[in-house]
Parts: sequence; C-alpha cells; structure tokens
Amino acid sequence: MSIRDYNHPAHRTCHVGASGIGKNTDFLPRLLREAKKSKWVFIFDHKREFSTKLKMTVCETEAQLAAAIQKGGFVLYDFHAMWGSDRIAGFRFFCTLIYEVSKSGAAIGRKILVADEIQEVAGPNDTPEEFIECLDDGRSLRIDAMLIGQSPNGIHTMVRNQWTQIFVFKQEDKNALDFLIRAGFNENQVRNLQPGQWLWKNMRSGKFAQGGKAFQPDGEGIPTGGVALRGGDMEERG
Repeated sequence: MSIRDYNHPAHRTCHVGASGIGKNTDFLPRLLREAKKSKWVFIFDHKREFSTKLKMTVCETEAQLAAAIQKGGFVLYDFHAMWGSDRIAGFRFFCTLIYEVSKSGAAIGRKILVADEIQEVAGPNDTPEEFIECLDDGRSLRIDAMLIGQSPNGIHTMVRNQWTQIFVFKQEDKNALDFLIRAGFNENQVRNLQPGQWLWKNMRSGKFAQGGKAFQPDGEGIPTGGVALRGGDMEERG
C-alpha cells in the first residue's frame, strides 16, 4: 500500500449543539463503526471521557504514543503531562504527530482524528495550522476527522470548510442559528429539536436528513416555587 491515496474520499463529520443534549451519546457508536474501517483512531482525550467509556489506556508521553502507534488501533492522548494547562499546544503537537507519522510511512492506511470541544482548540481567533494541514494535505494520507463542538460559528472557518457532514443538535444561540440558517437549516426545526434528536446535512451533496431518539435529560425539573410556561409565554409577558 502506498503512503498516499489521491482518490481517498474525505470523511470529516462534526456534531454541534448545546451541552447535555446527546451529541456524545450519538457520536460514540458512529465512531466505533468507522473505527472498524480504519487502522488507527487518534483521540485527543483531554477530559479522559473516551478512555473511560471505551475502557482503554490513555497515552501521556511520546514513548507511550510511539508504542500505541506501532500497535495500531486506538491511540488516546491526554496532553496534561507534557503541556500542562496549554490545551492548544497539546493539540498542535498531536496533529503534527499524526501528520508526520502518516507522511513518513509509519502509519499507512486510513486514520481518524477525533476531538471533542473542537472550538476550544480551533476557534475563530486561533491559528490551527497543524490541524488544517492534517485535514488539507492529510486527505491523500487517508486522515479523516470526527469532531464534536458547540456553536458552529465558534469554530474556525478553515475547519468548517473541511466538513463533509454535519449533525446539528438543539441550538438556541442566535449566532449559531444564523450560521445554520445560512447553511440551509430551518431555524424552527433546530430550535424545536428534543435532546437526542438531530438534523443532518451532507455538505457536498446538499442532502438533508433527520433522526435520533428523544430523551429527558437529568435535572430538567422546574425550580421550587416555579410555574411552567408555554413556549411563547416568555415573549408575551416580556
């Protein structure tokens, strides 16, 4: 197998939406399905959420990363031991590592780069050059990406331009909704999504779909002394 495949079809997905409404729950089974079609899955696991859910060991040093890459499969990385509180530096290092082992031939085959809270390391005012290189030149190196974020407008434009699919969960933020409207989503449909439900768009073909299973989040009861309002009551009483 050659190092580069210029016909590799890019697979770059992003789950976006407010916190606690089912993004990660929907994301994980999709990741596991894609992992079966990949030789490596590189996860930037700064919260150790993935290592906990997957019951896998997380890497903290270059030596541990080298051993995990040589083995193949899942490579989970927590940056704190090497980079302290500098999450962006840790993410840049991780992206550079993935790109270099791919380009050198040390990791030939399909790879998936996974990152949660992507807006924290590739926001509008960041310069995520290493990440963009993974997505741009990395396509022919078979580097795909599966991301999770909150507001799509809070993610760098050059990252958004690489998306091939977007899963949209409930949003209320005006700036996020403005972006989604420009991307062709219906504002009322986005606002009315229940936790666990999503809207989907293929950014290449323009096709839309909807799905997901609604659930009731924890801690959604009315505060003591409160009275439930209908959806429009807030505007009427304003």
